[in-house]
Amino acid sequence: PLPVRLPASQWLHQERWVPARRSEAPLTREDECVLIVRTAADDQAERAEEFRNAHKLGATVVFGNRFSRTAKSTWMIRHAESDDYRSLFEALRLAGRLPTRVIHIAMTAEPAPAYDALSLARSAVDLALLARELHDAAKTRVVRLGVVVRNAIRAVDGDTVTPARGALRGLVETMALEFPQVASTMLDVDDHAL
Repeated sequence: PLPVRLPASQWLHQERWVPARRSEAPLTREDECVLIVRTAADDQAERAEEFRNAHKLGATVVFGNRFSRTAKSTWMIRHAESDDYRSLFEALRLAGRLPTRVIHIAMTAEPAPAYDALSLARSAVDLALLARELHDAAKTRVVRLGVVVRNAIRAVDGDTVTPARGALRGLVETMALEFPQVASTMLDVDDHAL
């Protein structure tokens, strides 16, 4: 039998739904509140301190083995635990520190952890839980979520890459559609940029 030929109009994917529109109230510098999400790595602590000096920092979140408040504006949460994210955002709300901007630098640690399917899934779940809580807390403002990764995509020959980090690109793009109040972007940096 001959192959069936489809007209070109049927070759491309057509969206079945339209993402919800974002509502955005004007944001002043005084209103800005930045949340840093990082691991316990020392180099990330230094980067978080640089952000703290450059912005009005609302809080820092460090991944650990339990949910707890470890300092005045620092919380520890467990990976992929939705209750920890819910508790974190309730604590931030009560403290008047709901973020307007989030910088997620947890995937810039070097050397890159040996990523396997479980590690990638955990990172994906963490980002999805964070986006959901940001969206729910955003109300009338767009919250900016910047996911910074290291060596995820090969830009030039000879670049060292961590393919599992590159796989998160699709998730970040999907979050922008699924959570319209969260403006998600991914920034891939190489070793020289850090």
